[in-house]
Amino acid sequence: MKLGYIRMPEQHRHRALNALTKAQDHLALADSLNFQLAYFPRLNPHHFAQSLRRPPKSVKIALDAAAFGPLSPSEIESAVRNVNEALDGKLNLGVELHGANAPAKDKAQAQAFETLFSYDPRVDQVFAASRYPMAPPCPEILGLPVTGSSEEAKCAAARGYLPLTPSWMPDTEVARFWPAIVAGATSAVRRAQPSHWHVARMVLVHDDPQSVTDYIYGSNSPFRRHFKRLSLQGLIGPDIDFHLKRVVIAGSAGEVAEKILALREAVGAFGTLHIVDPLGSDRTMTKNTMIRMTEEVLPMIHNPDTNTVKNLERT
Repeated sequence: MKLGYIRMPEQHRHRALNALTKAQDHLALADSLNFQLAYFPRLNPHHFAQSLRRPPKSVKIALDAAAFGPLSPSEIESAVRNVNEALDGKLNLGVELHGANAPAKDKAQAQAFETLFSYDPRVDQVFAASRYPMAPPCPEILGLPVTGSSEEAKCAAARGYLPLTPSWMPDTEVARFWPAIVAGATSAVRRAQPSHWHVARMVLVHDDPQSVTDYIYGSNSPFRRHFKRLSLQGLIGPDIDFHLKRVVIAGSAGEVAEKILALREAVGAFGTLHIVDPLGSDRTMTKNTMIRMTEEVLPMIHNPDTNTVKNLERT
């Protein structure tokens, strides 16, 4: 299992410059820690690429495909290549997956990317047939769930995208993704690879139990605000504390390692665990969590006590 990083976006346009500065700082840290991927939702790809102080050495950068704007397929391909070149070939794209009942405007926004990045004409495409596939080299695609449905996971795997499970989904719902991923890959004559599966979780590594409690459950908690927004969007129910207790992974390094192993036992093997950094988070705590996840937690996960941890590899 590898680590990824997701920085939740600023909500106001006038904060775009501040968001870019934070993104670059966190990208530099993720790169120094050999993270697999750093995803920055909603950031303008052109501004990000132009303002980047230096391309990352190892970590890949994921940006939303929709942020390129309403362009024609040929214009999109040119823009993607330009940004990818500026990022030293390390660009990934996030393409939203809308179900059959999605609003027409959402489908239209995604259609140009579907025509570029959907390769197999035998698959029943929701938006468009693959008549204009982007010529290699093509960035890898994260299939971004809109509602977190199994239909979206199946759609992502069928198109060859990297399935991403939202951070707000409890273990039991995440576990349902794998059969959908297998079904989607099989329908496109592909093999489902656990290493391609991305799972997101809000994580906090801290040795002070009171700090953990205040930071997650307090009235001004960035975690609470994030889940309240999800509740207002209708993605989760109104009991915020119930959801926080189910899906946030927090505690000392040992406790976090145990909870991640429990997650992996509940859902099966997956390739990348993304640390979701909510809007308004404490930068020191975020930095501390990223460092300790790399230096302390991952070694515990990769070398667990064989007497207490089951074999979690998928067959």
